Amino acid sequence: MMWNLQGVAAGYGVTYEELTRDYSRVNFTSGRMANISFTAAIEVLQRNCIIPKFCQSVLNWFLQIAEVQGLFSGEVKANWTLPRKPMVSPDVETKATKDQIRGGIKPWQDAVRESGMDPEEVITKYKEDAALFDSLGLIFDIDPRNT
Repeated sequence: MMWNLQGVAAGYGVTYEELTRDYSRVNFTSGRMANISFTAAIEVLQRNCIIPKFCQSVLNWFLQIAEVQGLFSGEVKANWTLPRKPMVSPDVETKATKDQIRGGIKPWQDAVRESGMDPEEVITKYKEDAALFDSLGLIFDIDPRNT
């Protein structure tokens, strides 16, 4: 049965483990490498198929309806944020992301989008938190203005 499922997985371009959720024969590193490959393939599908063919089509349809009904006219630019990728090792992955941002390799906004959030919303919430902390005279080590 396992050989048949490996053939099916190969035909679909996924690993046996992703197809069956059977991780009994892999170690952490090989499982992680397979997951990275699978996640990259899904992201390509999302960016090249789901967003342009489905999401953008729905947005265009919505805007056409709004314009016909006189509710809106003009141009709209959408930023599509993919769902957050689950972390296998949050401590290691978070430190790596922080090092990439600090080293100038990755823009902060890209890192925020990869976590499944909108950078503008994060900044707005940070400003609200900072104002609240300031109004209460609180200083936390999460606030770089005071460390």
